[in-house]
Amino acid sequence: MEGLFDFIEPGEVVLSSQDAMFSYANHPLVHFYENKGLGSSFMPSNMLQASLYSALKEFPLLLGHVRDGPGGQAKVVVDKHDLNLPEFVESESSIHFQSLKDAQFEWSAWPRGVATVGPITTPNKHGTVKLLNVHVVRLRDNSGLVLFCNIPHIILDGFG
Repeated sequence: MEGLFDFIEPGEVVLSSQDAMFSYANHPLVHFYENKGLGSSFMPSNMLQASLYSALKEFPLLLGHVRDGPGGQAKVVVDKHDLNLPEFVESESSIHFQSLKDAQFEWSAWPRGVATVGPITTPNKHGTVKLLNVHVVRLRDNSGLVLFCNIPHIILDGFG
């Protein structure tokens, strides 16, 4: 997260009515990575987090808050003094990467709880809609990991 604040410019994006039509749908992305070398330093947490914050410098809209805009339209407000930092969760699974591969990554073979949010965008327990959720699931014997990322659809089309 070092230096992130230096790159954030305040701003807001007012969303069109078309953007708002899809604003409550989540867009999940799931990626599977195999640790072929079985090294213990496979995708360390600090590297993943540093990469995330480096990428956020290029996509600061993901650090904004959804607010009411003019005429009832939604808007995304980015304020470097009130950033909406992503949810970043890690967990471990008893499932081996090879089991997922053998199942051709069929959804039913995935570890439980990969998706940390549902299909509908809702505020968290603090009343905040996170614009980026990340869940890293480390697979048995350090055989690989599952990377779940979720972005509300409002952000994907959110340029009015």
